[in-house]
Amino acid sequence: WRPDLQEPKRSGNGMENDANLTIPSGRTITLSGAGLDGAGTLTLAGGTLNLSTTSPNTNRGNFNITNAIPFNLKGASLVNTGTLNLNEVLLAGAGTLTNGPGGVVTGRGAITAAFANAGGTVVVGPGTTNITQPFTNAGNLQLADPAANLAGGAITNNRTIQASAPRTRSSAQRRCLSSAKR
Repeated sequence: WRPDLQEPKRSGNGMENDANLTIPSGRTITLSGAGLDGAGTLTLAGGTLNLSTTSPNTNRGNFNITNAIPFNLKGASLVNTGTLNLNEVLLAGAGTLTNGPGGVVTGRGAITAAFANAGGTVVVGPGTTNITQPFTNAGNLQLADPAANLAGGAITNNRTIQASAPRTRSSAQRRCLSSAKR
């Protein structure tokens, strides 16, 4: 299936992306059936991607979300075992983002959807990444810059929270300590 992206597209059998695909502003792709199997590079450049709510959606490649519009899971689940670049965007919706083994979530932005770091890595560079709901860290949280800030809900930490530069306790470490006292 090769979209020409000149009009809204619906795919009843989902979509496998093994190449470079950019969804430009004003374009919409709606997936159902088999969901998303992304092994290439998928860039939301102002366009809309509606994921399947009945089948798995997986990113094994590079998923770049631009800050033009929020990315809404709308009840779908997305498993990331590739790289998900937030690029200062809001990732929202009633669905769940799971960062699995080998997965990297990086960039400033906000995740208001349910989130689980299930063996992956969350890299916070300079600025703020806000994961608003409480979540379990069974992977690695890396504050990779002295100006890095991981804000949001309580973290149940089962693995590693690491700050790359000398500093007092990071915001993520303080949240883990304060949630452990409750």
